[in-house]
Amino acid sequence: RSGRALHASCKRDLDRPPTYSLEVVRLDPGTGAWLLDQPPLMPAQTYRTPDEWEARIAQARATFGKD
Repeated sequence: RSGRALHASCKRDLDRPPTYSLEVVRLDPGTGAWLLDQPPLMPAQTYRTPDEWEARIAQARATFGKD
């Protein structure tokens, strides 16, 4: 309903340590579809550890989760 969503992901490669990503994107409030033609509210950022990634997810929820 807020028109915002967290897009959190983990990319695993056999030859490298995992990379954790987070961005806050805009959604169509009526359909929930990702508005790809709109810039993200928080551009994608990457993290090296799952602890830092999870802390940033919590921070983004606190910042962007409000209506």
